Amino acid sequence: MMMPSYLKWILALAILVSVLPAEGSRRHSFEPAPSLGAPSPDVSGQPSPGARRGLFGRSPAQKPESQVQSAEGEDIVVDERMLEAVRLAERAARSRSIHRCWRYVKRALQAADVVDCYPQTAFAKQAAVELPRRYGFERLDIDDPFEAPVGSVLVYGGRGAGHVEFRTKTGFVSDHASRKPSPRPLIGVFVKPTEG
Repeated sequence: MMMPSYLKWILALAILVSVLPAEGSRRHSFEPAPSLGAPSPDVSGQPSPGARRGLFGRSPAQKPESQVQSAEGEDIVVDERMLEAVRLAERAARSRSIHRCWRYVKRALQAADVVDCYPQTAFAKQAAVELPRRYGFERLDIDDPFEAPVGSVLVYGGRGAGHVEFRTKTGFVSDHASRKPSPRPLIGVFVKPTEG
């Protein structure tokens, strides 16, 4: 005996409802992103003694460096608002990518007052030109995403629109949080120097 199509839909809906989390447990975009398995830092921002190492045997990023070196060898004091942008991006991050990395990074930069107006470029890889030219970001002499300081913006090229993300204490974040960087070729690591 064949089941009528409307009963198939009702059965599918019942299965879907039983799998979904309860109403109160849903994660909203304004809540903090879940922990990515990194050791929880103590009050000083350092991982607790005996904490395990991060992905690929590397330790998670340590507390942000306030002074880094640009690609030209100049010392740069990083703007503290970059860390606020990272916190905002972590709160808005989704569990999976929705292919809107540059939009989420732009919103976080503007909300943290790192940039004075919303960046205009459409593709993520164009951030490598727009951020230094229009907003005063400096490119760092870093080729490994794991060596990027917390709060820096990593821009990737490759086919299509490219990718852009922030470096966090536990990994990377754009429209989603990840423990590992994008596999795309890294164009550059950028930070906003302190004004003044």
